[in-house]
Amino acid sequence: ENKTLSGPLGIVIVGGGAAGIELSLAMRARWGAISDNGKKMSVTLLDSNDRLVPSESLPCRKAMENVMKKYEIEVKHNVVVTEVTSTHVRVVSTDKDRNSGYDECGMIPYTHCIWATG
Repeated sequence: ENKTLSGPLGIVIVGGGAAGIELSLAMRARWGAISDNGKKMSVTLLDSNDRLVPSESLPCRKAMENVMKKYEIEVKHNVVVTEVTSTHVRVVSTDKDRNSGYDECGMIPYTHCIWATG
């Protein structure tokens, strides 16, 4: 049976490791195909590090960045989740270049939130 998801979808995946990266790509591929051609779907990956796969080589990291851009997955680096409500994820910045340590970054709306941290 063919199923179509209607309405805008906002997927937030918490965790910028291998599991979070894989889930964000899988959600884009699977749900994008059944959600009005993916036109009304956003995928946001929340990462507490300053870059994805930091232990990998620079060419590998660049390739991953290109893949995330190609599939329109927004990656937010240097953020941690402080609260999850039924409609939003509240994040703060952990950017070490800022003097205060933690700065409010705001609320990210979602229809589906997946926790993929280790």
